[in-house]
Amino acid sequence: MATFEKVWQFDINRNLGQATVANTCKNDLWWIKGFLCGHVPSQTIVGTTQGGFTQGLWTVYQSSDGLGNFGTAGDGYDRWNTLGATTGNSGSVANIVTGATITGAVRLSGLTGMTSGSVGNFIGIQGASTAANNSPGGTSSSTGTIGFKVVNFVSSSSVDVWNPSAVIGDASNGFIQWNERAAPTLNTSNIITATAGTNHSWIVIKSPLVLGPYYIIIDYNVGSGTPYQAQFIISKAAPTGGTATARPTSTDEVQPTASTNCSFNLNIVNSYGCGALSTDGYFWLGTNRGIGTVGNFEYGMVFQVIADTKSADTYKGMFFVFGGLASGNPFNTSTFRTVGNWGARNFNGTTSTVTMAPMDMSYNTSTVTFDSLALADFTDGQYDDAPVYICSNTLGQYTIKGRLIDIRRGPSSLPEGFTEPNPSSPSSIFLGGYWWPCNLPINF
Repeated sequence: MATFEKVWQFDINRNLGQATVANTCKNDLWWIKGFLCGHVPSQTIVGTTQGGFTQGLWTVYQSSDGLGNFGTAGDGYDRWNTLGATTGNSGSVANIVTGATITGAVRLSGLTGMTSGSVGNFIGIQGASTAANNSPGGTSSSTGTIGFKVVNFVSSSSVDVWNPSAVIGDASNGFIQWNERAAPTLNTSNIITATAGTNHSWIVIKSPLVLGPYYIIIDYNVGSGTPYQAQFIISKAAPTGGTATARPTSTDEVQPTASTNCSFNLNIVNSYGCGALSTDGYFWLGTNRGIGTVGNFEYGMVFQVIADTKSADTYKGMFFVFGGLASGNPFNTSTFRTVGNWGARNFNGTTSTVTMAPMDMSYNTSTVTFDSLALADFTDGQYDDAPVYICSNTLGQYTIKGRLIDIRRGPSSLPEGFTEPNPSSPSSIFLGGYWWPCNLPINF
């Protein structure tokens, strides 16, 4: 793999447990949300830190628990969680000040009892004069993700928390109430599927501001008839509306065809979440079922604001979704190139462009090309890779929209799951004909 353009954080081989048939989809959906929003705690696997992300976090924008309780646009309530336990640290003289070194974070001072172990916990805030500085539910509500994630330890009285909307220098500094909680966990009772038009769960998550922002709507309904499917929709305009029986909608939303009924229950065995999140919010992720087939993921997702686009393009976001594989790899060449698995819009936000898909150096040829290379590069001893471009086909005419970042084409002669630069300390993995950022061999 060539030098990465992004800095990546990883959650590889996350054991999601052996779910019951009824809870398999719930586990996967919560992990997708938790992975992107930083709710998944850190753990050490083979001496390598996984999860516990502190940068590039998406945030919950709005949600419904399927029990008749639903939020309004931008309220930030996460009704899919069980709250983390309080740590005993609390007070009423906090300040919101300058000093945070992570983009998207803000510094809290006037605290007590903070330690390096506070990183990954959440601090609830109420009593701030600026509404955006208060956490959903304040410090004591029984629902929602109460608080902002601690992403950096400064001292026993000061930490940095993730709140991209914070306003520094709150008028109530010195009188702000706070408390500390452990990370939230899945609440299977609050993730309920049902047909559209009846009470069911949905959630909207929002990317870091630097990306647009973009929004992903996850709608947990029975789709074509099975209760183990969900819908995935992306938009750049903030979704509005949303009730106990219907998800919010956006004026420019796009839904990849393959995400209309994305299945999560074809192999009810141990589940392992795998993915990477860049420090500015790009991601790839999927869950494998541990059935012994190398490269087997039941579903896969990718979101990027692609590079090398024209300056006039204000809709650079690309969203890939494919699920429902009993045995296979959603990242394989044919699936990854299928236009119906991608969601995007034209450069100016007009009609949804369903003809966009990746094209690389080995695409649509009958001659020996890059795809057939087998030898390691003589300059560094590693295998070759090539850029992958998103192309659009209109009336048989191909145009380039832009380039995927840190996803490269590799020689087809490589075995599935091959890692570079070495198995013990990899930086990338070969899946489906492409190189992906990854810091552990995946345990299929």
